[in-house]
Amino acid sequence: MSNQESSSGAQKCVVITPVFNDWGSLKRLLAQLDEALSASDLQADVLIVDDASTEPPPGNLWDDALKSIERADVLTLACNLGHQRAIAVGLVHAAGRASEDVLVVMDGDGEDLPADVPKLVRRLHEDTAADVVFAERHRRSESFLFRCGYAAYRLMHWLLTGVRVRFGNFSAIRASALRQLVYHSALWNHYAAAVVRSQLAYATIPTARGRRFEGESKLNLSQLMVHGFSALSVFSGVVCSRLFTLSLALVALGGVGALAAVYTGSLSWPVALLGGALAALIFIAFILGVIALIALRSAPSFIPVRDAGAFIRSVEPVSGETARP
Repeated sequence: MSNQESSSGAQKCVVITPVFNDWGSLKRLLAQLDEALSASDLQADVLIVDDASTEPPPGNLWDDALKSIERADVLTLACNLGHQRAIAVGLVHAAGRASEDVLVVMDGDGEDLPADVPKLVRRLHEDTAADVVFAERHRRSESFLFRCGYAAYRLMHWLLTGVRVRFGNFSAIRASALRQLVYHSALWNHYAAAVVRSQLAYATIPTARGRRFEGESKLNLSQLMVHGFSALSVFSGVVCSRLFTLSLALVALGGVGALAAVYTGSLSWPVALLGGALAALIFIAFILGVIALIALRSAPSFIPVRDAGAFIRSVEPVSGETARP
């Protein structure tokens, strides 16, 4: 891999971060990110994906004292798409325009620590076998109830997909790998799950989750469930297969149990027949769900590299040169 360098000779990357109204946090992120990059002799361009915020970016978002962030652009979406799809649009835009070898995906609220960005980039440069390096959380800062919900989600995800959830969006990805990933429809639903599903090689580094710069986290338990279902949708075929196998096993086990109970006299035929009818109805309902899923999968797919650009309203520079087309 050729290491792209800035005019100063330092290695350079592109940082992509989504934002919805949280401009105060973003300003603090830019300052801390610049400090972390400077300490590691890195340069960066920043692509801020504005998820149709109801509050415009402040005029003082850019600080002339920034040394290692050479420019920042605000990509404004035409409508609110949500966190994952905002990231997908930003990745598609960057994949077609960035000349740097490495792109970093991170949140702008402080929970992804700017000090970890050089670690991710350095690990990606060192590990030539990896296409993506993710930040793996070893310590979290959410409430006890949220952590319990997240643990339940991780268990459900593993049981339904066979894949253990170990990381989120915070990562460094090679531009060559990103140019493949943007063709996967799964990217539109969940970035990290799409990386796993696309068979890109990935590695992890241990990190801690930071605390928000301002306000409270917008991710509550119900939103965590929506986020989890988005990740599961990427593995819909595997989930469907596992549930189908489980359904068959339960129906067979129930049938054997009912017959055994009737044979031993501990259960009457009418009760056994009623139980069998209920099991059959459950099984038929599941089969109909499978048919609906297959029909959905056969429908034309959303291809991010082809379709995501339709959601871009504008790309305006916060600093530096003119806006990219």
